[in-house]
Amino acid sequence: MPMVIILIALAVFSFFFSAAEASHISLNKIRARHLADKGIKGANSVLRLITKLDRMVAAILIGNNFVNVAISSLVTVTLVSVFGPNWGAALSTFLVTIFILVFCEIIPKTIAIRYSEKTAIFTAPFLEIFIRAFDSLINFFIGTSNLILRLFGEKPQARSPLITEEELRLMIEIGKEEGVLSDEERKMLHRIFE
Repeated sequence: MPMVIILIALAVFSFFFSAAEASHISLNKIRARHLADKGIKGANSVLRLITKLDRMVAAILIGNNFVNVAISSLVTVTLVSVFGPNWGAALSTFLVTIFILVFCEIIPKTIAIRYSEKTAIFTAPFLEIFIRAFDSLINFFIGTSNLILRLFGEKPQARSPLITEEELRLMIEIGKEEGVLSDEERKMLHRIFE
C-alpha cells in the first residue's frame, strides 16, 4: 500500500511539471504582462518565469526527469520481484512508458494548453519555490549545457525579450486580418522595422 501512495504522489508531481511546462510555454507574453498589470494573483510569478525561460525549463526538466525515473525504478523493482528479471523488466518498461506518456505527459499538457492562463497562474508560485530550492542544481545544469554549446560553436541563448520582432509582425498581420488595422496602418507599422 505505501508503494501505491508513493507512486501516486510521484505521478502527481510529474503531472504538475508537465502541465507547468506546457502552460508557461504556450502562454502569450503580452497576455501575461496584462494579467500582472491587472493585479491578478500569481500573474507576476508567471511573468518572472517566462522572462527567465532557461531557468524555468531547466527546473521543470530536472523535476520531471527525477520523478519519472523514480516511477520507473519503483515499478521495475516491484515487477521484477513478482515476475522475475526478464518478464518484470519487460512488463515494467511497457507499462511505465504507457502510463507516463498518457497520464504524465499527454493529458496534463493537453489540459494545460487548453487552460494556459489558469494553469500557469496556479503552477507558477510552486514552480518558483522549486526553482529557489534547487537553484544550485539548476545553475549547474544550465552552466554545463552552456559549456557544451560553446564547445560546439553555439552561443547560449540570451534571455528572451517580452515580445520578439517576429511576434510583433505576426500581431500586426492578425490585426489586419481581423479588421482591427487598416491596410495603411499595417504598412505604417511594418515600416518601423525597416
